[in-house]
Amino acid sequence: MVGFHEAPVPRILKGGTMKCALAVLALFAVSTTARADSVSSPFGPLYYPDGATVTSVSETNVLTQQEAWTLDYSFADGTGDAIAPGLDGEGGGIQFSTPITSITFSYVWTDDDGYPFDVIFSGGQTFSSTSASGTQTIDFDENVTGLRWIGGLEDEGTGGITSLSYALDGPPVATPEPGELLLSAFGLAAIFGLALTRRR
Repeated sequence: MVGFHEAPVPRILKGGTMKCALAVLALFAVSTTARADSVSSPFGPLYYPDGATVTSVSETNVLTQQEAWTLDYSFADGTGDAIAPGLDGEGGGIQFSTPITSITFSYVWTDDDGYPFDVIFSGGQTFSSTSASGTQTIDFDENVTGLRWIGGLEDEGTGGITSLSYALDGPPVATPEPGELLLSAFGLAAIFGLALTRRR
């Protein structure tokens, strides 16, 4: 039989010191995920809402043959894009798969020339700000299915929508998962089996 011996455990991993190290690590992990999500481009960062999934990043030529970068993303109830620089500056859009009745979004915007960050909703409402960042809540009179935002002129300014929350029109429709259906079927079979056993 081959013997082995335990390696000595470093002192930092013993007792309360380990808990302290884990707490510092957890604090670091939480603080790094609180920042806005972005992808680097030659024109500056392309921002997308926290929690969205990037589906593609590509270099494109827009109608004027101007170099641009496009970022596409998806989230639970829709899709979006960001482009830098667009024909009129940095911009992007969001399409919802279900109409929304209100929205709260956070944005960042930097532009040395004072151009505003403008948002236009599919229902016709607008929002405009020259602030470097902010959070805005808007309630809609009619259902909205999308928005477009734009900032600056040509390659002036960088920014975008960094977080997003919204209220869907009506309660979400619950779709049962296959596992839930199977579990329900087993439950009904068990009840049916008990009923047959009691009848005998």
